[in-house]
Amino acid sequence: MREIKVTISIDKKAKANNTKMGNKYDNNITKIRFEIPEDYLLVNRYAVLKHNSIAIPVIYPLNPVDNSIVVTTNISQHIGQWSILYLATATEVVGGDIDNNNTVVVSDSINLSIADNYITDILDQDGTIDPNLKVIYDELTITVDYLNSEAFKEAVRGLQGLPGVDGIGLPGLDGLPGLDGLPGAPGKDGLPGLPGLPGIDGATGVDGNPGIQGIDGKDGLPGVAGLPGADGIGLQGLPGIDGLDGATGAPGYTPIYGIDYYTASDILATKNEFKTYIDAVLGYTTAELEIILNGGI
Repeated sequence: MREIKVTISIDKKAKANNTKMGNKYDNNITKIRFEIPEDYLLVNRYAVLKHNSIAIPVIYPLNPVDNSIVVTTNISQHIGQWSILYLATATEVVGGDIDNNNTVVVSDSINLSIADNYITDILDQDGTIDPNLKVIYDELTITVDYLNSEAFKEAVRGLQGLPGVDGIGLPGLDGLPGLDGLPGAPGKDGLPGLPGLPGIDGATGVDGNPGIQGIDGKDGLPGVAGLPGADGIGLQGLPGIDGLDGATGAPGYTPIYGIDYYTASDILATKNEFKTYIDAVLGYTTAELEIILNGGI
């Protein structure tokens, strides 16, 4: 079986030693084997192929022994260019859904081709290759391997032929657009923003105008004269020293009524006269107060 070796570099670039996968309707003739850095050998490894005639890319699990797939008629029936890339995931791809929350490795894509060289009845009834055709394929494989070998390159470098005439090469065909890369894992949340600077203090406000001078209040009414104070009570002095007995005095004077003393009726009459005088004074004071309260002078 002929083999195409696809090498994946550490920077996930893909390079093939041959870009021809075979002819139309080839079946189990060509194997595509991936050489992968150890860091990218995850548990689940796939080859993803895309052809312009197929709407959705097809995903083939790689043989875990040698990381390869075999080109069958499912692929070779579509002639022209195929885009192929290497995919590795930590979790199994089911129904074409890829879990981006876990580790995913995706290489760049390269273009391989199926030639439009259809040979009728390439397979016998039991599914094996016709022996005559197998001889031709085996010889072609040996020839291609030799042309790609270092021995052939050394032999060519050893020849000292005349320089050839510069040829005019035809422009190459445009390659098919590569497959879109798988979406990357979600980025980590950004760091929280720094606290804002404190605001500048506002300017001090202008002092307000002084208030209007209030109206002078009216003079208060003169106070009422207080009542006369009560007579004070003097402290009793210490008893004096008994004097010497004086000489016997002359006989005492007998008081005369109406001159030396008053009767009880006299004392009552005196009190009534004093009360009449006090009532007259208080009556005058009350009349003056009423005049002042009524706006008089």
